[in-house]
Amino acid sequence: MNPDSTDFPHDEHLDDVLQIISKLAQKAAVADYIYRGEPEQYEQISSSFYRDLPVKLPAGFNVDNIQASALKDARHFTLESEDLAILTELQHYGGKTNLIDFTADYHIALFFACDGRHTQDGRVIFLERDGDMKSHVHVPRNPVNRVTAQKSVFVRPPSGYIEVDPDDIVIIPSSLKFPILEHLRKAHGIYDETVYNDLHGFIRYAETYQDVFRHLLTAHMNLMNSDYRSAINSLTKSLDLKPTSLAYSNRGEAYINVGEYDDAIADYDRVIAIDPNDASAYNNRGTAKVHKGDYEGAISDCDRAITIDPNYAAAYNNRGTAKAHKGDHDSAIDDYDRAIAIDPNNNAALYDNRGVAKLSIGDYDGAIDDCSRAIELEPGEALAYRNRGMIWLRLSEWDNAKADFTVAKNIDIDILASFRKEYESVADFEQRNGITLPPDIAEMLGG
Repeated sequence: MNPDSTDFPHDEHLDDVLQIISKLAQKAAVADYIYRGEPEQYEQISSSFYRDLPVKLPAGFNVDNIQASALKDARHFTLESEDLAILTELQHYGGKTNLIDFTADYHIALFFACDGRHTQDGRVIFLERDGDMKSHVHVPRNPVNRVTAQKSVFVRPPSGYIEVDPDDIVIIPSSLKFPILEHLRKAHGIYDETVYNDLHGFIRYAETYQDVFRHLLTAHMNLMNSDYRSAINSLTKSLDLKPTSLAYSNRGEAYINVGEYDDAIADYDRVIAIDPNDASAYNNRGTAKVHKGDYEGAISDCDRAITIDPNYAAAYNNRGTAKAHKGDHDSAIDDYDRAIAIDPNNNAALYDNRGVAKLSIGDYDGAIDDCSRAIELEPGEALAYRNRGMIWLRLSEWDNAKADFTVAKNIDIDILASFRKEYESVADFEQRNGITLPPDIAEMLGG
């Protein structure tokens, strides 16, 4: 399904993203700057070599004096002869050097400010090329592919860190990191594969991606085994390494299953920030809102999912459930009808949900038919047996009711607990429905 783009919901983050980029552009127009993107607000703007030193150096100490021996040894392994060229090559291959990466393109700096630590604000640092650090600013003469792609400019401060204040800083809110990355990908062609555009770039980050994949696979197995806490743990580890929409979506699912609905909603918010046209993310966020009792919010999310993909059966089902909770059973049945028309043979829950809605409007025969169809599609669907048992009670079909309750209990359902969610007691049920239950069934239901 590819509906016309005018049918898509508006990207609620786009205006904020464009404001950030406009702010960068306006500041960039003032002077000749170089830029550095950082995913969090570090105390200092420093080189990897300086940060890796085991002790704090005294003021005025020249870090290059320590690095000189490494440069001497490195000459045996490269055809480069100049110090800066050797350091650039070392930096490219992941070595610790006293070069601090900047770029001539604020869009690329913005990418680095957003690519990581998605729970913390990032920043884009402005440094005037002809300012106080002028003598320490270097442009590589023979840049490798990735240096070219990143439009790299290096600052080589003698102390290992930039001692002067930046000429300007723009803070990037953590909540906008995903939308900004998506905008940079779509509008400017800036993303992992173009920023790290050589084989070494792949090798350097392959281990991270392998760890991400390992945690995602472990989480998938945890979800299949209903071990939701372990899944959350694995997915959190994956997200710490590399935030992805898949990990957030799966963790949202796990949070729903352990009853932590606010956390689930926050994860689906992040998925939607990555892709505002992800129908399943809206639908799943709607599921969490149903559990929270926010039925209007759930309906709104399902509406958006259906706008994106009118053939998405799960969204009609979810919207029907929200409407049923509001007491709008006729409209709920309409939504279940649409879901079943799209997916008539694969989802027992659709028939079960419609059967419960039909019970609520007094269509007992239709309710029995739907619950029976659910059981036909999924013989192990305990809830369908329980719900059909409740319908048999309304019809005074005691043997059928007892048989269905017994099957439901043997499979997975606490009959007494589920009954008490609807009725305070057997007496409450009998009074509200004008029915007197036989003693054996009354005892089964806590009477």
